[in-house]
Amino acid sequence: MFDGRMEVVGALDDEQLAKVPGKRGVVLLAAGDAPIQLITAANIRRRVKTRLDEPPDETLKKSADLRKITTSISWKLSAGPFEADLCLLEIARGLWPDRYADQLHWKPPWFVHLDPSEEYPRFWRSRTLPGGSVRSFGPFIKGSDAEGFVIALSDAFYLCRDHRCLSKAPHAQRCSYGQMNRCLPLCDGTIDVERYLRAIDQAAEFASGRRDVLANRLRAEMKQAAEELAFEQAAAIKARLKRLDEFDKPAFKYVRPVEEFKFLAVQPGRGKRRLRVFAINGGSIPAAASLKYPFQTNPDDAPDKYAGTELDAMIGQMKAIAAAAPRADDASALRMGLVSRYLFSGPKRRGLIVRWFDSMSPGWLAARIQAVAEDLNLSTIVRAKPKQPPKKS
Repeated sequence: MFDGRMEVVGALDDEQLAKVPGKRGVVLLAAGDAPIQLITAANIRRRVKTRLDEPPDETLKKSADLRKITTSISWKLSAGPFEADLCLLEIARGLWPDRYADQLHWKPPWFVHLDPSEEYPRFWRSRTLPGGSVRSFGPFIKGSDAEGFVIALSDAFYLCRDHRCLSKAPHAQRCSYGQMNRCLPLCDGTIDVERYLRAIDQAAEFASGRRDVLANRLRAEMKQAAEELAFEQAAAIKARLKRLDEFDKPAFKYVRPVEEFKFLAVQPGRGKRRLRVFAINGGSIPAAASLKYPFQTNPDDAPDKYAGTELDAMIGQMKAIAAAAPRADDASALRMGLVSRYLFSGPKRRGLIVRWFDSMSPGWLAARIQAVAEDLNLSTIVRAKPKQPPKKS
């Protein structure tokens, strides 16, 4: 579980502290066999010193004095923040099987769901994945973002906002949205169930990421209405197209069916010009592959620059992982939450995370990695400075 361990004898002095690596990773402070605190650290030695140093003012210290109870320090090295957080999850799960989620600083992501088997299907949000016949779309970092997505779908496809009205269809009274013609009036029988279900199907396809079909159809309808001088109809279509712009929000950037929650995460590696590549298939993240940078290539006259190289072999491994059914366990949702957290992080912390697609080529991936080489802390070749002409006397 750990790469190293050190017994703490008396007060932690500089000699003992020097044995702790000054590298990124996860550190565990323990009292005998009882774990006290598990945390990630950009510099394990510095974090340990902070935790076990004498506080400047005892009266201000509200938590337990860790110096008095810590008897051992264990650590697990990692190259980047993503790997450190993943190690934190797996180690916490081993130490506290029943409450390991309390040790993490993230939660499962939010998803939007649709159950086509319901009499009157509707979209709703939750952190859990119901499975079965339910279709799920995401991820969303915040519940408000998931709720906003449901509202945007309702606006764009004129879906019912009060599911209780539908339970009384076709004998219910129209709600305020129906009176403003902002929903399909299934509740009072103005439209039939088949038409409403078609709108639900269109909304689900749109949520799946296939958005161009609807947008292009609406533009064509708006153009035709304008040519026929049906300006009121054209204005209504234009307003609907405007509502579709809401789906371009950054919070909705990665929304796809949960079956497409497949990514390749390229992170800093252990050592100069090394990379760690994680294949993500749902809530399953197998062991990372290691790559050396710059990548090995074939001679310039070869038909394929990367055929048979280490990068090509890694792509093949990722393809096999993506094709398999994701391994599900009690930590699957939290792994998806970790990935989602990094998808919405800044470039320095995120590294490179790309959605997996079966036709991904080594050349395509190499170009993406090259574009973010600085964010991945890859060593760059230092070019010799041009010689300056001798100064004139």
